[in-house]
Amino acid sequence: MNIGVFGRDKDKLIPISSIGDTIGLTVLIKEIYNLTGFKSSIATLLPEVFENNPYVEKVYMGTSAENPLLPCTQYSCNIIQNYFNQFSFPLPENFTPEIYLSNKEIKYAQEELKEFKGKKKIAVCLNSSADSRDLRYDKILPLLEKLRSQGYILIGVGLGNQSEEIYHKSFINKTRLRQVFSIINECDFYLGVDTGLLHAAAALNKPQFVFFRHNGCSNNAYSNTYYLDSPLTCPNQCHEAGVVKCFSEVRCMDMFNFEQYYKMIINKFPI
Repeated sequence: MNIGVFGRDKDKLIPISSIGDTIGLTVLIKEIYNLTGFKSSIATLLPEVFENNPYVEKVYMGTSAENPLLPCTQYSCNIIQNYFNQFSFPLPENFTPEIYLSNKEIKYAQEELKEFKGKKKIAVCLNSSADSRDLRYDKILPLLEKLRSQGYILIGVGLGNQSEEIYHKSFINKTRLRQVFSIINECDFYLGVDTGLLHAAAALNKPQFVFFRHNGCSNNAYSNTYYLDSPLTCPNQCHEAGVVKCFSEVRCMDMFNFEQYYKMIINKFPI
């Protein structure tokens, strides 16, 4: 079965390069195998996501597929439920995506973080592909400082241009996709924004402490995702003006109770 995820550009289907949307596909291909016994072929711009996946027959950099799937177009849409709906499959209980690392990849991260062996390591990601989902460094810095002072090891991951001084070690803008997967796997949990690395952490069975913007995005939380909703509801004039204006001028991401996140982390993962 040949599957791919595509956005719609007028009458054309364009392959999706979103990490989260692509990782979410791993739940569906596993269920296809469970129900039919057949492995899937995947047309994707991110073949790295499917390396070592036992439910995949073939992966190729494709621009078309026999079974094209459309991603979510609304923030409140659940990525994985959306795929299952398009196949008319019931969604399994307690589903999570899956990423399969090789022994070489696991050893790579162990070597990179060997100086912190035995300590609680946090993979921290503050940036996404949209400002409306990003955490401003100055807003979250007191939380990061408090965690560091308590003995947590802060490991920077992902992309961005924020200061890296707070991290014990930073891989920001320095790793390929499989490498950052390996680094997250070597950490105890993920702390950060709603972006592709959130889904990667879930796929690696790492708990996630996530800052979801206040627009229904927490609908994509997993069974081991911990979060608090922003207390801010954007006013009507923002919705009338459009999402971009709403979240750039009235930033829900600035309004979290970071002290409550600190308490949640130390209660779940005490030093």
